[in-house]
Amino acid sequence: IKHGPKQHATLTVNGQPVSERNFLGVTRNAKRTVAVSEWLGVTMQEGDNTLVAEIIQDGKLVQRLERHVHYSGVPVRAALVPDKSVLIADGKTRPLVAIRLFDRWGYPARRGMIGRYTVAAPYEPYQSQEDLQKNQLLAIGPREPVYTVREDGLAYIELAPTTTSGQVAIQLPLQSDTQQKLSVWLKPGNRDWVLVGIANGTTAFN
Repeated sequence: IKHGPKQHATLTVNGQPVSERNFLGVTRNAKRTVAVSEWLGVTMQEGDNTLVAEIIQDGKLVQRLERHVHYSGVPVRAALVPDKSVLIADGKTRPLVAIRLFDRWGYPARRGMIGRYTVAAPYEPYQSQEDLQKNQLLAIGPREPVYTVREDGLAYIELAPTTTSGQVAIQLPLQSDTQQKLSVWLKPGNRDWVLVGIANGTTAFN
């Protein structure tokens, strides 16, 4: 919260004062014409939150600032993002399926959240192949690959290279034990041609 050098600020979230343990302190510029009060690790509830800062000087309220912040929840719905996907089956490229996840309020899911998924045969997650190469003990039992939510609710599912074009079925376990199925189409990539010639002729003894 930016305020005057002789002022101080108080902060509430949803009507509750923020703990003093979260207050980092006040920083002033070199000319001491402006100050900034900082809080760290402020607890918010999933969904909409109302933050209110009151600027105080000489015991009097100078200004009241109100902001509304949405703290995204767990994913409940997913949608394909074709323009950020790489859907080619050329045997060399790792197909990349981009999805965007949303919370129950329709906002992008929170960054850093992790979820699991499965891919129907004959396609395979690249993460599974990579894990098996790193640790052969993982071959003892199945292991579901995971995705990580990035900025704006985006997550990427990377598949192992394949030459089999067609429909890929991806199953996403979401909140409340619900499952969502997404389908994407892998198109065949450009492949080198092999030309075979047959020659007919006669050869002499020499």
